Amino acid sequence: MTLFQRIFIVVSMLFALLLASLEVSYVRASRHYLQEQLTSHAQDVATSLGLVLPLSMAGNDRVRMETTVDAVFERGYYRAIRIVDTGGRTLLLRQLPAAPPSVPAWFARAVPLDAPSAQSLITGGWRQLGRVIVTSSPNFAYAQLWGTTRDATALLLVFYVVALALLGTFLRTILRPLREIEAVAEDIGERRFTTVQSLPGARELRRVVQAINQLSGKIRDAIGLEIATAERYRVEAYRDALTGFDNRRSFQHQLENSLQTHGGQSAVLYMVQVEGLDALNTAQGFAAGDALVRALADALREFDPGAQPLRARLGGSSFALLGWQVELDAARRCGQQLDQAVAAVIERSGGAGVSHGVGAVYVPHSADGVSALLGEADAGVRQALAQTGSHHLVLVQHDPAALDTAGAGKWREFISGALSAGDIALWQQPVFAFGDGEPRVLQREITGSLIDATGEPVPAARFIPMALRFGLMPALDGAFLDAIFRHYAADGADATQIAVNLSMQSVHDEPLVERLLGRLREQPELARRMVFEISEFGLAHDLLRAADVVARLRAAGSGFAVDNFGFHASAFQYLQQLRPDYIKLASSYLQDLETHAENQFFIASVVRVARPLDILTLACGVESEPRLALLRNLGVSGYQGYAGARPQRLG
Repeated sequence: MTLFQRIFIVVSMLFALLLASLEVSYVRASRHYLQEQLTSHAQDVATSLGLVLPLSMAGNDRVRMETTVDAVFERGYYRAIRIVDTGGRTLLLRQLPAAPPSVPAWFARAVPLDAPSAQSLITGGWRQLGRVIVTSSPNFAYAQLWGTTRDATALLLVFYVVALALLGTFLRTILRPLREIEAVAEDIGERRFTTVQSLPGARELRRVVQAINQLSGKIRDAIGLEIATAERYRVEAYRDALTGFDNRRSFQHQLENSLQTHGGQSAVLYMVQVEGLDALNTAQGFAAGDALVRALADALREFDPGAQPLRARLGGSSFALLGWQVELDAARRCGQQLDQAVAAVIERSGGAGVSHGVGAVYVPHSADGVSALLGEADAGVRQALAQTGSHHLVLVQHDPAALDTAGAGKWREFISGALSAGDIALWQQPVFAFGDGEPRVLQREITGSLIDATGEPVPAARFIPMALRFGLMPALDGAFLDAIFRHYAADGADATQIAVNLSMQSVHDEPLVERLLGRLREQPELARRMVFEISEFGLAHDLLRAADVVARLRAAGSGFAVDNFGFHASAFQYLQQLRPDYIKLASSYLQDLETHAENQFFIASVVRVARPLDILTLACGVESEPRLALLRNLGVSGYQGYAGARPQRLG
């Protein structure tokens, strides 16, 4: 029950008790007044009759006596009028039959009125002739008392309703800061550090609001400072300072994630190489060389090679561009325009002896990997540099099937056949939490592989690219998820958290998402153990869809995490927006970690950002004890890799 409800109920009850007391007091006072009036009226009539009846009784005039009494009795205010002589004999009696009052019976029982009697002597001179006894009828008093009580009750109820409305308005006004404080407290609990916008007038509440705003602001500022620091380290480590492009390490990582996410889509990779830059630096100075590099970068920014482009300076005067969902003719035209633009930049720089080459690799469906693409693009650049004339573009088509003896068609047949036959193997690898004593299992990551005709498992790295190419990832993820649900439904004693990867193709497949949500609702205990990992690259390129699916998974009881974290420019924005349960650092940050201080600074900054948000930071691919010690010192929450345990087959 809310504070508003408690105060409202208590005050309204006290107010109702007060009004009820007033009502009771009013009814009792009215009853007492009417009772006195009945007695007074009876006495007045008895006295009056005692003064007028002596003439009738002295002359023994009965007609006159009856006429005098009837004149009073017929008004109906009296129950009985009796005249008796000195011997107690009744001379005249006028009496109404007993009748209940014309008011509700419960009211007559609750507020009883007596029928008072009064008497007066009838005298003639000094001689006593008799007595007159008058008994009042309370029915008229009942009617009057009921009417006034009803009117007073209605008035008090109207007053009560108006008072409650005013009380509610007053309480809402004075408690509005408390509701805002409550909302801010809930936001802080949910790791959203908002503030109360309006300060209350009450001194105590104002101080509480100021304290909460100060606390929330300090946490938010601290997180903002850590985000800025982490972003600076990320930029220094993976961004080219001269051009603002990604450097080679960042480009290779993003290209790898892009190939995994966009498998099956066409793409084009351009590599631009400028020769003779050293001679230009010698002849005109390093400033001229830097100016040429910046001019080339500005020219490349104007080009749109396709959807979700990637741009990078690979080193020296070597640049790379990547675009998705592009046709071959469009790729060729863009390459020709790129060739002309680079030539124009070199001509404007006045760099005599400077030449260039543009190598382009067109990918119709999928690629074997980063190394293969960069190798083909580099070969194209070398051919382009060797060309004479005004054109320096070489475009080749990448054919992964030609490099795979099985062929793309065979891979598709193998994947489809394995899924139909249920030839699936599940593997688990524990993720350990850093602690003071023995390593504690934090979770178990579950992965899957397909079984070939010989009964041997085929590594995921071999069939995943083909599954991406042919759009089979939803079917693949669905089959792995079904196998996971079956396994843990039969063996659910262990309550350890389960981590499962979910591809962006599956995230976009609504039937698969609905089927997954249905299974989670059917097995709520297992659902609470499961955490679904989505790659950072996929999140960044379709945050709206990912956020929708994440919200639905959480509503079903499951968790959400980010895999390969740390390279995308919007990484810390969606970190605060989606608030994953944990993040797994991109493997590139762990390569040669002992000798890369900028990577150490970045990881430490990520940890400082994640901790106030209650987000764990995990490292993957950890294979040595020295690296474990370094990660522990950097504040990483847990680790996964051969240094902890190798993957083991389930079932």
